[in-house]
Amino acid sequence: MIDPGLPFLEAALSPEQTARAIESSKRFAGTRVRVRTTNLLRHKPGKRAVLAYELLVTHANGRTERVDAIGKMRASRPPRTAYLLARALWQHGFASDNADGISVPEPLGTVPALGMWLQRRVMGCVATFYLTMSDAAPVARRIAAAAHKLHTAGVAPERAHGPSDELSILQRVLGDVMQTQPSLRDRIQKLLAACARVCQRLQPIATGIHRDFYSDQVIVDDTRLYLLDFDLYCAGPAALDLGNFAGHLLEQQLREPEHASALRAAHEALEAQYAVLVGESVLSQMRAFTALTLARHVYLSTVIPERADTTSRVLDLATAHTEALLDVAV
Repeated sequence: MIDPGLPFLEAALSPEQTARAIESSKRFAGTRVRVRTTNLLRHKPGKRAVLAYELLVTHANGRTERVDAIGKMRASRPPRTAYLLARALWQHGFASDNADGISVPEPLGTVPALGMWLQRRVMGCVATFYLTMSDAAPVARRIAAAAHKLHTAGVAPERAHGPSDELSILQRVLGDVMQTQPSLRDRIQKLLAACARVCQRLQPIATGIHRDFYSDQVIVDDTRLYLLDFDLYCAGPAALDLGNFAGHLLEQQLREPEHASALRAAHEALEAQYAVLVGESVLSQMRAFTALTLARHVYLSTVIPERADTTSRVLDLATAHTEALLDVAV
């Protein structure tokens, strides 16, 4: 597969070339590697790719181990940057043997010859599945605890993202919707004006945040949670992560009414547990970011084909949440 934006992708899909590249990397120096299987999990042409490998690694002492690995490459970010962040999180309490059951996948090093870094593949199901079940609330409470742990981990971000950045994104993407669906222009302009007023009331207090925190970014494996995909990790308001997660739950309720009861319970448990951890005063900030996330989902509904019939309803939902916020102090 040839992708000019990801010049190493073709080699990363070749078992022979991948084996040689991994053997030449620092982490696997002195080993012999055989790639048993290769699977391209995700590919956004010119931007990023995620691959799964089953490796057989033979060490200098003759011991052979199976390593299930995920390889990640991104056009706009050197692999070492992402690897070092994952390693820092691993070393700041997110290793797989910690007592609290909240981890990140083990970082396995960079593969410079492929422009890629590796992490150990973890087992389990995405939290999206568990949050539609009748016992969704306990999982949601654990996710709130995982977010709080991330926010207090002390891993320094390289970038910052605040309320003004959120508003800029909304103005850009909802501007695109007004161009493609002019019949929604008046309603979207009203929503954007409300979002601007909400952002003015948000506190710019920043810590390390995920910034793309929703249920597909959490793997549940029995008693352990794994947090995934820190490509957008930055300094920002902690409430953004929880608001983003809650906004996804609300939008999912709209699309999946058969799961609405479980998703509602998950939303309530997430809010309540986070308030226990950091104080009730966070709820107004969290709900503000929930409203902003719903506004972004208006745009997402226009670019995800299977959601095309939800645009007007998501717009109504986002408008209702922003206007409700403006009736009280955020």
